[in-house]
Amino acid sequence: MELMAEEGAKSFTFKVVVLGDWSVGKTSLVWRHAKGMFSFDAKPTIGVDVTTMHYKLHEGVLIALFVWDVAGQEIMSSLRHQYYGERALPF
Repeated sequence: MELMAEEGAKSFTFKVVVLGDWSVGKTSLVWRHAKGMFSFDAKPTIGVDVTTMHYKLHEGVLIALFVWDVAGQEIMSSLRHQYYGERALPF
C-alpha cells in the first residue's frame, strides 16, 4: 500500500537490515510485523528478501521502511556487508 503525500507533508525513507544466524526467526519476525501473520515452517531465505512498509504518522508525516531480510547461512557471511555497508551501526 503506497501512501500519498499531502502538500507540505514530510516523508522519510529508512532501510532496515535484519541480520542473524540461520533459523532464528528473522523472516517470521518481518512477516509478523509487515503482514500480520506468523509461520512456524517458513522456508529459509535465499540471498535477501525485501519488504516495504508504509506508515502515516501524526501531522502528515509519512514513513517508508525498506526491510532487508538477509539470509543467515554461513555461506552468506562474506556477502552481508554488501547489504548494510561499512558505516552500519553495530548492535
